[in-house]
Amino acid sequence: MAKKARCPVCKESFELESDLEVGDILNCSECSAELRLTKHSPLRVEEVVFWDDYKEKQQDEEEEEDSN
Repeated sequence: MAKKARCPVCKESFELESDLEVGDILNCSECSAELRLTKHSPLRVEEVVFWDDYKEKQQDEEEEEDSN
């Protein structure tokens, strides 16, 4: 029986390959977000956030706050 996960980014459910192991990186079939399998039972996936992407997002948020 195929396991399903819910994407933490777009909230859509998608099926996981049966041979995935904790730590494996996968992509959401709906929004293509990069996800990491962090736990099998209960099933848990988390978005992979790269440091450069995080810094860029923080800068964008600070600029938005400054403009308000």
